[in-house]
Amino acid sequence: MSLVLNGTTGITNLPSINSGQIGGRRNLVINGEMGIDQRNAGASKAVSSYGYGLDRFGFNCSGGGAFTAQRDTTVPAGQGFIYSQKLTVTTADSSIAAADVYSLFHKIEANNSSWLRLGTAHAKTFTLSFWVRSSVTGTFGVGFNNNAFNRSYVATYSISSADTWEKKTITVVGDTAGTWTTGTTIGLNISFDLGGGSNYEAAAGSWSAGNFSRTSGSVEWIATSSATFYITGVQLEVGSTATDFEHRSYGEELALCQRYFRSYTRSGGALSFQGAAQGTTTALSYHTLTSPMRAQPTGAVLGATVSNWNFSVGGGSDMTANAMSIADISRDTYCIQLGTASSSVANGTGGRIRTGTDGYGITLSAEL
Repeated sequence: MSLVLNGTTGITNLPSINSGQIGGRRNLVINGEMGIDQRNAGASKAVSSYGYGLDRFGFNCSGGGAFTAQRDTTVPAGQGFIYSQKLTVTTADSSIAAADVYSLFHKIEANNSSWLRLGTAHAKTFTLSFWVRSSVTGTFGVGFNNNAFNRSYVATYSISSADTWEKKTITVVGDTAGTWTTGTTIGLNISFDLGGGSNYEAAAGSWSAGNFSRTSGSVEWIATSSATFYITGVQLEVGSTATDFEHRSYGEELALCQRYFRSYTRSGGALSFQGAAQGTTTALSYHTLTSPMRAQPTGAVLGATVSNWNFSVGGGSDMTANAMSIADISRDTYCIQLGTASSSVANGTGGRIRTGTDGYGITLSAEL
């Protein structure tokens, strides 16, 4: 490219705006480098049903098998990653029924994926890339699904060397049929198959009607006791070429994750929230979020012992809880509500709602 500055022609080389970090905002996957773990803070999570581990990555586990999930520091060398998602089989399932399913999934909100124009004549080609390492070799399946899970594309990739990091790239021609939602619902689901029954099997390489994520020849990873599976650097972008992984700052990635899940806990001490007494048997603490969540969230109180929560006026325990809840929830506000049988605290008295130590707090979930 030539530049003319004050009548002088100079020659300079600029990187393509379609590749490298100069492109920006290419990756539709949130937390693809597995750094955000609000729920577990690096601790191991037992998986035996549907649920979430690292932020934005969830699990299906519907058969008799089970595995653990944990953020791990085993990563491919020289790629700039710090963490991976590690899965380990704890209960093998070698007799998988037709309706059984084991998978790691990522749901992309339709607000973020609608520009793929899926379901129209102008559907765009997109490319999924990721780094993977497994103790089990063979052919693995990946499924791409719509919100209703009645349109699917199955792709396969091969792991040729056990316990070795390998980069995989899958390019998919966009679906021109089916119903693909817009707004705050699921725009595109990515399902990394870990084992499943015949109900989820279809031929690879084309869109079809149904909910599929594997082929008949795909590996049953869940069937091997103590098998491990690592994944990181998950990226989905428009086009037929996989570009280098788009690293975002920790703060930016956390903010993207908090649209779907927020956790307020403190390690190594009590957590407190400014509030006030309402009557003599209730204390309330109202909060406004810095940005709205995807939808009205579900609130949950963490900590098994309710009496470890209290309302403190002067540093002591002036109102010990016998009930705790999250009330008046909207996309951007919520209230922590403490109840007690009786107390001497006057209505309107200011103070702090406090927790016990580790493991106490609250969560807000608006997952897809």
